Order: sequence, then C-alpha cells, then structure tokens
Amino acid sequence: MRTSSGAFTRTGWVTVRAYYELGVTSFRRHMTYRTAALAGLATNFFFGILRVYMFTAVLESGAPFAAYTHGQILAYTGWTQALMATLIVYGWFELMHTVKSGEVVGDLCRPMNYFWFWQVKDLGRAAQATLVRAVPLLVGYRLMFPVYLPGTAIVWLAFVASLITALFMSFAWRFAVSTISFWMLDARGVMSLAYMVSWFLSGFFVPVDVFPAWAIGIVKYTPFPYMLHAPLQVVMGRLAGTALLHAMAVQVCWLTVLWLLCSVLLRLGLRRLVIQGG
Repeated sequence: MRTSSGAFTRTGWVTVRAYYELGVTSFRRHMTYRTAALAGLATNFFFGILRVYMFTAVLESGAPFAAYTHGQILAYTGWTQALMATLIVYGWFELMHTVKSGEVVGDLCRPMNYFWFWQVKDLGRAAQATLVRAVPLLVGYRLMFPVYLPGTAIVWLAFVASLITALFMSFAWRFAVSTISFWMLDARGVMSLAYMVSWFLSGFFVPVDVFPAWAIGIVKYTPFPYMLHAPLQVVMGRLAGTALLHAMAVQVCWLTVLWLLCSVLLRLGLRRLVIQGG
C-alpha cells in the first residue's frame, strides 16, 4: 500500500511539474516577441485615448450613460484597454491551426489532459500580457487621467478572484468555439463571428448596463458579461455586498457550464477528426 501510495504521489507531482513547466515555457515564448508587445501596447494606449475623448463627449452632451460619472468612464476605458490582452475574449485561433496542420495528433498523444494542456498554455500567455501590456497601460492612464483604483484590500481581492474566474471563462469559451475546427476545414469565418459577438456582449465597446433595457434582459442570461463587465464593475466599486457575491457566484456557475460544454464538444469533435493522409 505504501509503495502504491508513494508511486501515486510521485506521479501526481510529476504531472503538476509538467503543467508548471508548460506554463513557464508559454510565458517565455510570448516574452520573446518584445517588438510585437511594444507595438500592441502603443496601439492599445492610442485607441484608449480616442475612447476616453469619445466617451467624455457623450457625457458632456448630457446623454444618459447608465449613471456613469466622468471618473468611472475613465476607469472603465483604462481597465478595458488594459485587460483586453489578458482576457482576449475577441479571438484565438491556435487550436484551429494545429488541427489544420495535423499537429493536433502530437498534442493528443501527450501525457496530459488535452483541455488543460491548452488552458495552462493560455495562463502563461495571460501572465505575459498582464506584465507587459496591462500593468504599463494602467500606469500610463493613471499618469494622464484620474483613473479610479480600489482603496481597500478586500475590493482588490474580490477583483482578482473575479478576474481569474473571468480568465478561465474566456478560455473555456474560446476553446469551445475552436472545437468547430474539428468539423470544418476552415473555421476562421464562423469563429470570428462568434468572437465578435462575445467581444461586444462582454462589455468591451460600451458597458453592458448602457445597452437598451430589452437587450440587458437578454444579455444577463449569457456568460459574456461575466467575462469582462463583471470584473470591471468590481474594480470600479459599482458592485458590493450581496450584488458582488451574486455576480461572483454566477461567474462560477457559468464557468462550470462552459467546462462541461468543452468536455462534450471535445469528445464529439474527436470522433469527427480526420487528419490529412488518414
């Protein structure tokens, strides 16, 4: 029994170490593209400035904007621009490329769960994006505009928990969409459409609570607002108490649903998978 238990323990630690090394390798791989990271940072910052002045003009025109103050709109713009590279709810085609090239066979043969293989790689990418894109963007916005930052450790902890859940939700959604490539030779068009829907409904372009009442009534029953809008509401101080706990509970529920959806779609997709040459 001792030998069996010891062997199981060693196997478990080897598995954990393998996932850890995979995440570190993914982080280092993305860190090598420094020029691309700087270009993305500059682009994000520039378009963020345009969005700031656009929303400021809307507020100064007297148009109703879901009770957002000028400071909250600045915070909303800064945080969305900062987190777009971390969460990337708008597009991800890596899995599709491996299916088209046949690399998926090698990935499936690895001694790792296929879903978590991609999830850990995405965590490495997200860590790099947070370090290279999100933090510098927030510092830049903070120097230029009075961007609101939480003043208590509890709000920061709630935001981090909500953001991590949103990151897992975002990946599960992207993975589920990517399984379309098991059925289609070129799924880019369908996937791009799905990503555009999630990008808009997640609250990146405008806050979800600015939508018409009938649209909010529909969107709140989808997972998309909880991939970006909910963490933003937390960090901006617009969610607290019971409302905060409810939002985070809904995030966990949707994450569970998306994980189950990924499991089902992956199982069905692998039955349909045909690689060129057999």
